[in-house]
Amino acid sequence: MAKICPNCGLANRDDARFCSSCATPLVQEIICPSCGTRNVLTARFCHQCATPLAGVTYPVGLGTGLLSPKTMLANRYLIVQKIGQGGMGAVYQATDTRLGHKVVAVKEMSDAAITDPLEKQQVRQAFEREAQMLATLNHPNLPRVTDHFSEGGKQYLVMDFIEGRTLEEILNQTPGFLDEKQALDWGVQLCEVLDYLHSQQPPVIFRDLKPTNIMLHRDGKVKLIDFGIARLFKPGKTADTVSFGTAGYAPPEQYGKGQTDARSDIYALGATLHHLLTGRDPAQTPFHFLPVRSLNSSVSEAVDQTILRAVEQDPNQRWQTARQMHSALLSPQPAAPVPMPAAAPAVVPPATVVAPQPPAAVKPVPSPMPAPTAVTRASTGRFLATVVITAAVFTAPKVLLPLWRLYDNILLRPLPTALWFISGPLAYMITRRPGAALLTCGSDYSVYSLLEYGWSLWELIPAVVTEGVFAI
Repeated sequence: MAKICPNCGLANRDDARFCSSCATPLVQEIICPSCGTRNVLTARFCHQCATPLAGVTYPVGLGTGLLSPKTMLANRYLIVQKIGQGGMGAVYQATDTRLGHKVVAVKEMSDAAITDPLEKQQVRQAFEREAQMLATLNHPNLPRVTDHFSEGGKQYLVMDFIEGRTLEEILNQTPGFLDEKQALDWGVQLCEVLDYLHSQQPPVIFRDLKPTNIMLHRDGKVKLIDFGIARLFKPGKTADTVSFGTAGYAPPEQYGKGQTDARSDIYALGATLHHLLTGRDPAQTPFHFLPVRSLNSSVSEAVDQTILRAVEQDPNQRWQTARQMHSALLSPQPAAPVPMPAAAPAVVPPATVVAPQPPAAVKPVPSPMPAPTAVTRASTGRFLATVVITAAVFTAPKVLLPLWRLYDNILLRPLPTALWFISGPLAYMITRRPGAALLTCGSDYSVYSLLEYGWSLWELIPAVVTEGVFAI
């Protein structure tokens, strides 16, 4: 009877132990957690080291996520339960029996689907390198990687166990929109950890930032819980290609259109914040993000522009570093255009370069003052004009009105008096000098007195002449 491969579905000979197409083991065996020896499924003790095999009931190489509770790994880690399953691996909650049953997370990956022996060897070597690199990282927003090992055709990472919920779970359990202040706090923390990763030598690019891979701890800190190391176990796809990344969060260059770098993580962070603040899954329309405020009007314009700049398709138009985006989220300002590189300055031939000469000393020139004579002449002219106008006003009625008695009784005395009162202010308005006003007022009175005296003489002459004639 043919054996059907559980991994690729190929029919194999009934006595085959491994699939002829994908090398997946076709016989269920128990791997001793102490020495790694294969044992038959019914064995109660390891035939090599006599380690009890009770509770160790998983088939070898038939994918990941099949470890049952109480399974012992590396003679140290006791499986408690499976807490996550992905395409390339699974995550378990376990206890470290060497450290007082400290709770840890164990990530399991399998290379059973890789058939090429050379590729399988390269993947295992790459896993060793990345596991060692991750073990050197130390940041408050990263779980510590404390151990790594291979067992039963699978590779394992041991890291801190994070109690909490993923942002994906929070999204699904929150009606409406998440609070902008809360989302910005998470965004700032993620910028800080991305800046830390990108500052490593060589830079560590996370490549799979999304709500599912971000855990919110009980103390309010967010943790990146998946470094995407499972990409190494994708058959024939160890390079940075379309096989890696999550639709909607992965930028265009991650789909074989360019090389990923720090700006790729910035794109994924922008997509994540867009999802948190709008509730709209970017996988529905990859590479197309509506303005945040068109979906959630409570978000500020500055935050909207910051996110839209992060998800630009052209990497050169995004925030160029996580530190830049961190500053924008801490002090939201409308996103300014990405500065273009300044044009190279023109090269000036040496012969045409002239040393700048110091400026010649210049003596300060005092501001010219108006000549006193000019002011005096102007003031005198205005004063004489005022006197002439006043005199003309006084004498004009005597010429124009033949009824001099009417003029004398009705106009001569009240009119000069009124003009005498207003002549002073009038002179001040013309000359802007109080002295001229007083002088004009006095002159008016003097002219008025002179005219009165002259008029009296004029009236006296006819009487004297008349009386003299009659006397003769």
